[in-house]
Amino acid sequence: MFTGWEVCKKTVADRDDPLAPCIDPIFGGEGRWTSNFNAANHDSGQKVLFAGTLYETIITDTTANPDEGFNDVQIALDAIVAHPSTPEFICWKLLRRFITDEPTQQMVDAVVAEWNLTGGDLREVTRAVLSAENLLDPDIVGEKIKSPQEHVLSAYRAMRGNTQIAQPFFLAYANLYNWMARMGHLPYNRVEPDGYPEKAPPWLGTNQFLDRQDYGMFAAADPFAYGTNITQMVADYGLDTAEKIVDFFAEVLLGGAITLAERARAIEYLNKDEFGNETPYDDARVRDTVGFLLGHAQFMER
Repeated sequence: MFTGWEVCKKTVADRDDPLAPCIDPIFGGEGRWTSNFNAANHDSGQKVLFAGTLYETIITDTTANPDEGFNDVQIALDAIVAHPSTPEFICWKLLRRFITDEPTQQMVDAVVAEWNLTGGDLREVTRAVLSAENLLDPDIVGEKIKSPQEHVLSAYRAMRGNTQIAQPFFLAYANLYNWMARMGHLPYNRVEPDGYPEKAPPWLGTNQFLDRQDYGMFAAADPFAYGTNITQMVADYGLDTAEKIVDFFAEVLLGGAITLAERARAIEYLNKDEFGNETPYDDARVRDTVGFLLGHAQFMER
C-alpha cells in the first residue's frame, strides 16, 4: 500500500498533487519538498487488510491504471481509522507520551470515551489526556522525563539560545548536533523501525545524566560557541542580587520546584569564590549556576 511513495521537490502550484512531476532539487527553481507517488515503484496488485475478520477491506488491483494506486493509502487509512482497536491504541499512545509510561486501563477508557463522544476529534481527545486528574495524579507526577533531544533543545531555548549569534554561527549547530549524537538521539537517525523510545528506562543511566549535566555546563558557560545569552537575561530582568538570580532561573528552568537546600547552595556559590571567601558574583559564576540547574532532576522532567 505504501510502496511508490517518496519525497521530491515540486513547483509551488503542484505541491499538493502527488502525481505532478518532480523538478530538479537544485536547478529546478522555486518549489516545495512534498510527497510524490511514483507508480513505477508501486505494488499494484490486490491487497487485503484484516483478512478473515469483520473489518476485512479489499484494495483492488490497479495494474491496468497504475496511477490509481495512490488511492491505496487513503483506503487503508480509512479502514484503520474505522477499526475498533484504533481509538484505544491512539489514546494509549497519547497517555504514554504526555502522562505516564504505563497508562492504566481506566485512564485509557476515559480518553476513549471522549474519542467516541466527539467522533475522534483529536483536540478534544488530547484535552481529555491532559485533564487535571491525570496531570495532578500524585502517583505519576514527574514520571515522564525528557528525551535527550527534548533536553538539549529546551535547555537551549531557556538560555535564549540563538544559532545566529554564535561565532562562527555554524558552531552552535555543530555543538547541538554533537551533544544529541553523544546522547544517542539524533533526529531521524534511529536504525530500528520502531522509533526512539517514549519510555524513560532507555534514557536513564549514570552516563546519560552526566552528559545532560555536562551539556548544561558547556552551553551556559560558552556564549561564544553556543550562542546562549544568559548575561542579557540577567540585565533585562533587573536581577541584581544572588537571590533574585537563583529564584528567577529556578522558576524558568524548574518551574520553581527547587528545595530550600538547593536554593541555599546556589546562592552561596554565587556569593563566594572558589576559596569560600565572600566576593561579588560575576557573569561566569552566573552562567555556571544556570548550568548546574540544568542538571537538576526537575529540569529533566517532561
